[in-house]
Amino acid sequence: MKSTFNTVAIMPAYNEEKNIQEVVEKCKKFTDNIIIVNDGSEDNTKKIAETLNIILINHETNLGKGEAIKTATHYILENMKEIEYVVIVDTDMQYNPEDSEKLLDPIKNNEADFVMGYRNWKEVPLLHRIGNHVWRIFFNTLFKTRLKDVSCGFVAMNKKALESIDNLYGGYIIESSMLIQCITKHMRIKQVSVTVKYPISSNLIKGIRMALGVLVFIMKKGIDYRLNKNNKL
Repeated sequence: MKSTFNTVAIMPAYNEEKNIQEVVEKCKKFTDNIIIVNDGSEDNTKKIAETLNIILINHETNLGKGEAIKTATHYILENMKEIEYVVIVDTDMQYNPEDSEKLLDPIKNNEADFVMGYRNWKEVPLLHRIGNHVWRIFFNTLFKTRLKDVSCGFVAMNKKALESIDNLYGGYIIESSMLIQCITKHMRIKQVSVTVKYPISSNLIKGIRMALGVLVFIMKKGIDYRLNKNNKL
């Protein structure tokens, strides 16, 4: 059943003219509340979004996914008091927006405050799989968790979690930073399986740099967490 009034989908968008309409149409199957943050797109993303009967917020320049989510979060907390549930949906169609309801169900059933998808690693390219495997080992060891995925960009949360996640990082660190804040603030975390598809080609050097950057972030935050007696960062 569509949660018209109490659920909102946040969509950070940068140069997504090819996908933006399809993503919105799929999300309208479960909510009428959709916020697109056009993050300084240089193509027709803004023009198309203006025709889709959604809330559109524009960044004049590209600030990154983290800042786009912050912008949407501030808008929700200030202007949409009725909202109880939030799902963050990427606009590149890497994940299927129709899986949003799977992420939202544990929250609506009061089983979790924050839900992150987990990917079928057989669907993930080898280099991505290796990087994610290393991140997962370090994350679970340092934070004493048993998570199946620590960097999936497809997440949902309730208002309590939304209000608690106040320090988002950019790049591929966003998802891990959200998880860490939920852990340190004692939020209930759950994971559900989601489908994923990857582009055929990728930049090897960029991928290695990204993988090392995320690993360093996880290790630093994890060591801080273990050394802090109150487990608060």
